[in-house]
Amino acid sequence: MPRYAFYDWSPFAQPSAYEVGERARRAKERLGEEGREMAPVEPVTGRLITTTFWGKAWCRNLLQYSDYENRMPRGRSYVRHGSVIHLEIEAGKIRALVSGRELYEVEIGIRPLPKKRWEAIRGECAGEIESLVELLEGKPPRRVMEIVTRPGDGLFPAPKEIELGCSCPDWAEMCKHVAAVLYGVGVRLDTDPEQLFRLRSVDPTDLVSALAEPAVADEDALADEDLSAMFGIDLDDDDAPAARVGRKAATRRKVVRRKATRKKVTRKAATRKKVVRKAAARKKVVRKAATRKKIVRKAATRKKIVRKAATRKKAVRKTATRKKAVRKTATRKKAVRKTATRKEVTRKRVAGKKVARKKVKRVWAVPRETVRKKVVRRKVSRKKTARKKAARKKATGKKVVRRVPRKKAPRKKAVRRPSV
Repeated sequence: MPRYAFYDWSPFAQPSAYEVGERARRAKERLGEEGREMAPVEPVTGRLITTTFWGKAWCRNLLQYSDYENRMPRGRSYVRHGSVIHLEIEAGKIRALVSGRELYEVEIGIRPLPKKRWEAIRGECAGEIESLVELLEGKPPRRVMEIVTRPGDGLFPAPKEIELGCSCPDWAEMCKHVAAVLYGVGVRLDTDPEQLFRLRSVDPTDLVSALAEPAVADEDALADEDLSAMFGIDLDDDDAPAARVGRKAATRRKVVRRKATRKKVTRKAATRKKVVRKAAARKKVVRKAATRKKIVRKAATRKKIVRKAATRKKAVRKTATRKKAVRKTATRKKAVRKTATRKEVTRKRVAGKKVARKKVKRVWAVPRETVRKKVVRRKVSRKKTARKKAARKKATGKKVVRRVPRKKAPRKKAVRRPSV
């Protein structure tokens, strides 16, 4: 078998844009032949998927969460080529059909907006929106847009408020089909932004009704108002100043309420900024403390290493000095032994000499004249023998070779012992 065998990877390859569009077209035709009513998301022709305020805000909100940002680009390409065949938005639910290798069913559950959050949004937007048409067209004041699209406190759901479900075999909770459906919701909000309020189970007219609430809620005050001021008809000239005063008071109250709400909003924003700054400062302090601890630990470890090295050097020096001392003591002992042996040898020599002297004193001395006579006699006898040998050789005819006499070892002197 070859080391690199051929394997067909085509089932795992990503389809091209043309294939995605063709699959979506065939699925639409097949469902149309079956007689099912479909509400598809049409393919995007321009550069941008969403063009209005609500659609852009929806997509921007999704991209802010790190749980979704890795899977959204693939879903964006699916929406561009019309893979979302059917999209239905209800209160708290999004149902869709997405064409891929097969036709997959996607169901997304979104929790309704909490009442406290909705009341807070209404209170902050009080008196800012003039009409519902202005709100749905995405033309309210910038402050209202910031309140509505604020992450965590606005209309858009957070990841913990969304439950995702798809019939595809992908192990990830956020698959490309779910991402395509979420982008399809943004495309749908471009044409019908009221579906966002329906999805979060709130009524958009509540934001506008906050402006229409009367400045004075009591029935007596309404009864006392001048009809001419309400309809623009002068019924009685005497009551005209009172009507004007009532109008001025109402406008003043509205202005006071607006200022109060704005102050609250600014205070909340300021407190949030303070909290964020405090948290950032605490994190910095914690990081500085951690870095200081690391530096202290490193310094402590370095000191330990230096101390260990110093102790090792000291130990090496001590062992070296001990070895030197041992060697010195050994050399001293050797010198002492040598001196002792030398002294003993000298003592023995001296003692031997003394003994020899004593022995020599005891031996009887031989006179020198007798010794010299013996030596002379020996020499004369040797000469005679040599002459005789030479005469014999001449007589026989042989050459005479003179031999050098060998030196004989000196004989020991005979010591005569005295007779007792």
